[in-house]
Amino acid sequence: MEQTMKIMRLIKGRLALVLPRCNRMTFMVSQGMYRKLWIQERIALKAHLGICRRCVDYHHQLELMRDFAREQGQQRNDNMESGLSAASLTAETRDHIKRFLAEAEHQY
Repeated sequence: MEQTMKIMRLIKGRLALVLPRCNRMTFMVSQGMYRKLWIQERIALKAHLGICRRCVDYHHQLELMRDFAREQGQQRNDNMESGLSAASLTAETRDHIKRFLAEAEHQY
């Protein structure tokens, strides 16, 4: 068991020397959200993710942010279609903004 762990660490260490570094892989993860990666890029990314926990975490965080942004956009569209607006202002707030803009206009 201990011998197997040593061999695995050695393999990971050797792979880390030949695979692209994390800064290149994080860029590739981001690019993969917007376009289909080339086969060479996908292979390098999969191999890197197999040995780098930080890049795996980054990949998952990026997916979570993308999914959250999509959900928020969908909710906003649903609210707009139904006549509801999460950004609607009270009359008091609108008056305050109007006064502020009028004062700012007179200063310049």
